[in-house]
Amino acid sequence: MHLPKIGTFITRALGCEELFQGSLNLYAPTPVTLPDPARVRCGAEDWLFVPVVFNERFVGLAARRPPRDSLDFIEVFACQKLAPVLGLKDRDQITVRLLSGKYLALAA
Repeated sequence: MHLPKIGTFITRALGCEELFQGSLNLYAPTPVTLPDPARVRCGAEDWLFVPVVFNERFVGLAARRPPRDSLDFIEVFACQKLAPVLGLKDRDQITVRLLSGKYLALAA
């Protein structure tokens, strides 16, 4: 639902030839604040983005609309469908590393 608005930025930031048309939805045991998110204007809306690293090998972008500072829900977009690549099934647990949105300035 969000990809028509944010897909172009995500594709450019991740260097995708083609963006997976869905997201990986993660739920944290406590609210998570995105660390120093990049604020990007996508269409008529502002969005917050930070890189997400899985297993030190796979990268995606967490996206959320401001002003939400802390939520227990993290929506991650990537070039490929992450769940099968990571071997995840419904309700599996995984450790992720959220990076500062400052890293996205290199891709923009």
